[in-house]
Amino acid sequence: MNRKEFILNTAKMGLGAFFLPGLLSSCQDENLFEEINFQGKVVIIGAGVAGLYAGYLLRNYGIDFLILEASDRAGGRMGRESSFASFPIDTGAQWLHGDFSILGDLVKSSGTQIFVDNSETLYWYKGQLVSELPTDLTEMLESLTESTTDVSYLDQFYQMGGTQDGFYILSGLTGDSGASPQHISARWENEGYDLQSYGSDDHKFAQTYFDLIDQQLITQVAGEIQLNSPVTDINYQSDQILIRIQGGQTITAGKVLLTVPLTVLKQGDINFTPSLPASKTESLSHLGMEPGMKLFLRFSNKFTDKNIIGGSTCAAYVCESYKRNSQDLVLFGFAMGDQAKLLSDMGETAALQALLDELDLMFNGAASASYKGHFFKDWYKEPYIRGAYSYPLVGMKEDTRKNLAQPVDNKLFFAGEATNCNGHHQTVHGAVETGYREVINILNSVS
Repeated sequence: MNRKEFILNTAKMGLGAFFLPGLLSSCQDENLFEEINFQGKVVIIGAGVAGLYAGYLLRNYGIDFLILEASDRAGGRMGRESSFASFPIDTGAQWLHGDFSILGDLVKSSGTQIFVDNSETLYWYKGQLVSELPTDLTEMLESLTESTTDVSYLDQFYQMGGTQDGFYILSGLTGDSGASPQHISARWENEGYDLQSYGSDDHKFAQTYFDLIDQQLITQVAGEIQLNSPVTDINYQSDQILIRIQGGQTITAGKVLLTVPLTVLKQGDINFTPSLPASKTESLSHLGMEPGMKLFLRFSNKFTDKNIIGGSTCAAYVCESYKRNSQDLVLFGFAMGDQAKLLSDMGETAALQALLDELDLMFNGAASASYKGHFFKDWYKEPYIRGAYSYPLVGMKEDTRKNLAQPVDNKLFFAGEATNCNGHHQTVHGAVETGYREVINILNSVS
């Protein structure tokens, strides 16, 4: 099922044309250029999937490159926890959306085992679990996914006659897009969905999504990754770009590819000399990136095998035990936006109790009675990430992501999910596509 079907069970996506050249057959196309004239060094800022894939391609072309990663690990907003349950879990991104993407090809060529996620959903509505929502609410939510009005989903919902009873169902829908319903633009998020071309099935991994990235990308470029290297300044006034790392180390490069999360650029972690163009900073102001958490809970009693949408503490609970060989039930709360901020600010003990209280209310005390353990991943508190993924704010412009992706002075290049211009933002494969795009731009940048 696609990401909106997870909430509404409503098919919406179509198959469109990929904007990336040469991408229809293989994720490992090494013949895009008959001749490479590029000389010099490329420094990639950020070892998330966009930076990793860009490095992977540059290595294949024999280009000198270095990846600078601020944290002590590669993978960006992806990770793996192997000791919590009887099966490994993804602590970050975990669904491969669709079949038609660079990563979809990589899954096939590597023989990675995946399965379609056809898990069922229940809704917590008016104090009870139901398998179907009232027709008027369902129709209202479906209409929201077609809205062309640049107002927030929440404002549009109330204008259509929505009530507080449906607020947390709506929060589940917009949480899937990484945002609270009062902040995300209905028009621009819907237009992004209309551009998507990767197919409708959501896949999970027999192991983890992170394993694919680790085995197929990280291990390939590990020798060119410098960890614990947060970049503080980039001076691109001359032909040789000067990159300063916290602690004083300076590195020079001919081209710089920035793949850092949106928050890092928006909050000014990196000082640019000269300053970034006004079009770049304006684009940053039209995109949001809110707190995001994954809150895993393990129970001895398998009191549900379904996902739950509509919680007031956490709008979405996902049954992570689905199609797993596990004696325990593993649920995770998928908290975004204001809910994630509140849970993060509570602290781990209080957040755990709030989740158990909510699940006890839904399942007549079964959660607390069979609770065995928890594992929380708070991406909001990761110092070099500080959130989930990008979404369009009300007032966004049509060329916002295009301007964000635009190179500066043929020296600074930009990749990462927030720069994806074909509706694949908020996804791992969308981030990878931008790494592919910018390697093409860099190798074509020789004057």
